[in-house]
Amino acid sequence: MGNPRRDHHHLSCSQRRGGDPLFYDRVQSAITPLKQRFEIELLFSNNGSTDRTLQAIHELRKHDSSVHALSLARDFGYEASVARRYATPG
Repeated sequence: MGNPRRDHHHLSCSQRRGGDPLFYDRVQSAITPLKQRFEIELLFSNNGSTDRTLQAIHELRKHDSSVHALSLARDFGYEASVARRYATPG
């Protein structure tokens, strides 16, 4: 079959939502069936959280290489964080 297609999922986070283990577990449950057909990448964008959201995302990354982080200086909103992802090379 060759290399699987790459599938990107953008998860906008603020105030620990992205680093919440229950949220992460639910995302994993939803994408597990896709992993047979796709190489999954999860991009968590930290939208200016003032708590430990970014650190929690980095902790997830230590255990899951499909997790990536994008940190914004403030909460620009979901649309802006998605647009920022597509403006970022790679």
